Parts: sequence; C-alpha cells; structure tokens
Amino acid sequence: MESVGRQRGTALSITLVLLGAVCLMGVAYCALAAVGLQSHAALPTWQFLFYGAWLAIGAVCVHALLRWKKWGVVGLGVAALVMSLVNLIQGSVTLQGISLGVVVIVVLVATLRPAWHHFD
Repeated sequence: MESVGRQRGTALSITLVLLGAVCLMGVAYCALAAVGLQSHAALPTWQFLFYGAWLAIGAVCVHALLRWKKWGVVGLGVAALVMSLVNLIQGSVTLQGISLGVVVIVVLVATLRPAWHHFD
C-alpha cells in the first residue's frame, strides 16, 4: 500500500505515462515491421527486433518507476547507453537523435529529482 508521502506529482506522472506509451507503441511498430505487416524504411529485420527489445526494456523500466523502483532508472540508463553505442558503431548517430536524447534525459531528471527520496 502506498503511503501518502509517495504520491507522484502531475509532471512526473504525465512524463512516465507518456514515456511508457511511446515505448509500447514503438514495440508494436517494430513487431509489425519485423513480420512485414507495417511499411518501414529499408532496415534489416534484426534492427527492428533490436529496437523492439530496447523499447520493451524501456516499458518495463517505466513500469518499475511507476512502482517506485530505482532500478527502473538504472535500466533506462543502461538501455540508452547500449542503444547509443549500437548507433555509434553503425554510424547512424545524428544531431537530431542526440538532441532528442538530451531533451528526454533533462525532462526525466527534472521530473524524477523532486521525488527521488520516495524510490526504493
């Protein structure tokens, strides 16, 4: 049972719910693209499976954050690092991708920081 002191603020709740929804939509898109039911850019199937797995990990980590688990933050960080390394190795790093990553990190830090002491 949640204590009264563990209530999430509106900004944190909205951020986590939106991030979770984006992850789940991404998983669905990647799964449909991997089996040929969704039109997509000319990417190999393994990339859709890789991105889908990365997004599924993101969804699990967001769920953990909604349940006040610090490991959700660590999981998101590790998943983002792995994704960045794979993109760097492939040579598909773009300024737009880096900018989006920085924006997401700033929003997460800004919304998680005030509630950090509530996480287990």
